[in-house]
Parts: sequence; structure tokens; C-alpha cells
Amino acid sequence: MTKDASVEKLLAKDEIRDIIVAYCRGIDRGDHELVRTAFHEDATLDYGVFSGSAAMFIDYAVEALATMGPTAHNITNCTIVVSGEEAESESYAVCVHTRVPRDGGLIDWISGVRYLDRFARREGEWRIVARRVVFDWEQNLPVTENRPEGAQPIGRRDSSDFVYAFLPRLMRSGTNSR
Repeated sequence: MTKDASVEKLLAKDEIRDIIVAYCRGIDRGDHELVRTAFHEDATLDYGVFSGSAAMFIDYAVEALATMGPTAHNITNCTIVVSGEEAESESYAVCVHTRVPRDGGLIDWISGVRYLDRFARREGEWRIVARRVVFDWEQNLPVTENRPEGAQPIGRRDSSDFVYAFLPRLMRSGTNSR
């Protein structure tokens, strides 16, 4: 492999990681337009509880996440293989969703998942064309601590979150951080 080809693969992997992270950021901030930028229009997704198009998933996610408190999707290991205009990746994630169970109270549903993604570069843009999510483990923990109001900035799931005002260039960049 030539030096130029190696650099091209590294750049592609970096762009793909940006997309994976932007998806998580979009889900956690409730920024559904940012989530949309992770997928080509014809992308298909299979989360087990949901299977269908990316557009249908975003509608499903909006409804599901509206019933929850804060979420945090954290990417850990990420393996990416680039082959020309296509790529495959396996990204491990630890996801936390604060929700109200049927019997009341609050729980943190913590799960270990893997995003299995197929990417394609079309018109110079890498995006996901197919995603399968595998759930490896989960646990539910009761929320036992409340943070005092005003003691520290509290994240929000919309554009009033602090990141939009404090880091405006970052939030305008979407998945293209270059």
C-alpha cells in the first residue's frame, strides 16, 4: 500500500468515527437532524425492537426518548475496515438511559451494545447504509441520588443545552468536523 493510500484510509476511518460519535451526540442531545446526518437516505437499521429505514427509526427514537430522562451513549472500542468506497465497523458502546419503570421511581438502564455498521462513500460523504445493533448485556439500577438544582449545569435534550451556546462551531459542524 502506498503512503497516499494509507493516508486516504486513515482519513476515511477518522470521518467514519466522526459519524459514529455524531450519531451518539445527536441521540443524547435530542438533535434528530444531527442523527439524520449519520445515514444515507436509503439506510436500513435493525435494533431488534425496531427494524426499518433510518427515517422511520428517527421518528421511533423521538417518541421513545421523549419518555426518558437523560441518556449517554459512550463509544469505546471501534474497529473499522475500509475497502474503496465501502467500509465496515464494529463499535462497542455503553449506553445509559434514565427512565421510569412501570412501578414508579427512576432507574438507570445501562446496556452494552455493539453497532455493526456498513458505510458507503457517496458524492464524497461517508454515511451508514446498514446498521445492526447487538445487545451484549444490560442492568437496571435504581436512581438513588438527586443533584441539587443550580449546583452545576444540567444537560438538556434539546438546543437549549449548554453545548450549543458554548461550542457553536462544534454544533454547526454536524458530522463534518474538518
